[in-house]
Amino acid sequence: MNLSNIIHHALKKIIQSYRDNKCLIMTENDLVIRTYARLSEGGVPDVSLHSELRPYIGNDNLCCSVIRELTDDDCGKTTERFGWHTQGRANRGARFDLVVIQSDVERSKLWERALSKAKCDQGLSSRIGYWRILSYPLEGFKAVIEFKIRVKNNINNIMRDIAKLEKLHDENKNCLLYLVILDRCASEKDLEKIENRLKKTSVLNAYIVGSTHQLIYSPVGSSM
Repeated sequence: MNLSNIIHHALKKIIQSYRDNKCLIMTENDLVIRTYARLSEGGVPDVSLHSELRPYIGNDNLCCSVIRELTDDDCGKTTERFGWHTQGRANRGARFDLVVIQSDVERSKLWERALSKAKCDQGLSSRIGYWRILSYPLEGFKAVIEFKIRVKNNINNIMRDIAKLEKLHDENKNCLLYLVILDRCASEKDLEKIENRLKKTSVLNAYIVGSTHQLIYSPVGSSM
């Protein structure tokens, strides 16, 4: 089974458990943990799983580019405020909830780059300190999954997640992209806004469960 099918079937089982009230999901971290466990059980070949990874392109230092929104101080430099821009500071840049990365020989080279980047971010030359959010070279990303468990008053963040996924696709078109939204309290009006936005993109799979129905928007052809 290929990676796309493995992820689809893992998400299918989690979503079905949620719909059947067989699992308690209180936070997005709950979803990350459950998905991590399912994918680990699924025997994903030649990859490993990590949460809270920040993709970057270019040099392994603060001159690299990350996905971020420009501030008022530097927005005059480009017409596109949200996109791939110079990082500048270590804590800048979008990160993704759950990421599938390469786990073959090439991975060791990418981890060396990530380690070099972490040392640069912390201003260290040898052993790095605790670093919860790791920057990792974009070319090592095989799949990313973003999760949301609340829709009400959270539409802007959901729209930003979609934009983040689109920006990642701009620079790595081989990476599989997923958006999972589980919220029984979501209104039909809010779900319609999300659906209309998803119709404008063709690069990601979205799995959405609301109060009365399940909406699946899947350009790559997966079905439940």
